[in-house]
Amino acid sequence: RELIVGRAGVRVAAPIEEITRAARAVSEDALRRREAAIVEDLRQRAAGAHGGVVGLEATLNVLAEQRVGVLLVADEFHAPGARCPACGHIGPEMRQCPVCGTTNAEVDDIVELAIERAVAQGAEVEFCRGTELERVGSIAAIERY
Repeated sequence: RELIVGRAGVRVAAPIEEITRAARAVSEDALRRREAAIVEDLRQRAAGAHGGVVGLEATLNVLAEQRVGVLLVADEFHAPGARCPACGHIGPEMRQCPVCGTTNAEVDDIVELAIERAVAQGAEVEFCRGTELERVGSIAAIERY
């Protein structure tokens, strides 16, 4: 039952293309509703400072602390950043690592590294196609505790 997300009104004898279009519309609507619910949950958590952060720097900070339960990333969001060659710490723009003091190496896409870290830590990664997440910084995290 939890897999049923909507209904499509098509004739039984409808061509496969019509059935496919109707099913795709139901699926895309369900995806938009799911993304909107996740972003709304994030907004409420972040507004109350209870388990949610928005923006690149704040998200990378909770990722460094291994507290990310769900990493939310807007589709096509990329940002330059830096990675420490000694300890691996990543950040938006830092010349020197705040953890060990080593000079950092620039990276073209810090978001890709953040996604890799989140997956390695067992966090879920949600890619959001809508503009709702973009309004709050294009990247965010719901903390696991």
